[in-house]
Amino acid sequence: MRDPEGRLFVDRDPELFAEVLRLMRGCEPRAGTNSWYSVKAEADFYQIPLNLLRAPVEVIVPPDILVVRHLYSYTGTPSSEALRGDELCMYCLTDLPPDLKTQIRIDSVLVNRHQCGSKTVFVISQQVLEEAGFYERSDGLWERTERRLYHRSSGVELVIPKHPMEVDRERQEHFLCITYVVPLVGPVIATSTGGVVGVQNHRRSFGM
Repeated sequence: MRDPEGRLFVDRDPELFAEVLRLMRGCEPRAGTNSWYSVKAEADFYQIPLNLLRAPVEVIVPPDILVVRHLYSYTGTPSSEALRGDELCMYCLTDLPPDLKTQIRIDSVLVNRHQCGSKTVFVISQQVLEEAGFYERSDGLWERTERRLYHRSSGVELVIPKHPMEVDRERQEHFLCITYVVPLVGPVIATSTGGVVGVQNHRRSFGM
């Protein structure tokens, strides 16, 4: 359609068109102004490929999580040099704790073809292990309870001071996950997959 002076006139919402232009320039979507479906419909009217637009992201962070990390004493013979001082030969079935990766000596990686898994055998000082919050729950089994806190990124710089019990900080585009060691206050009640159900309290009986 053309106006009386012969200029092309497009009878569309100028606010939606302006948002389409913003997204094509690489700007962040503006929350609460126009719905993403309206913006997509406007882009489709002008036959603009949707891959040129950046869709808004709604981040829902999970609640705080308690997990138990397990390490096991290795009863075999280390394949490398002999143990020194208070060193222990351990293995784990999952990823190595991030805060211990620079304080251990990898001995070997054993692959179990029947169970399609592997375990990493490493050497670590018992003092380092205990200072990292691990304790020997039973013969050969070492545990550490960890608390993972998720923080949503809102577009501004998120500054969280480092806590003495912090052992890991994972920063993603839309959230930040910080892991803290939980001091042991009682036996941990955990599931077979490492999730924590709770911590058993000890009741004291006072004599009269």
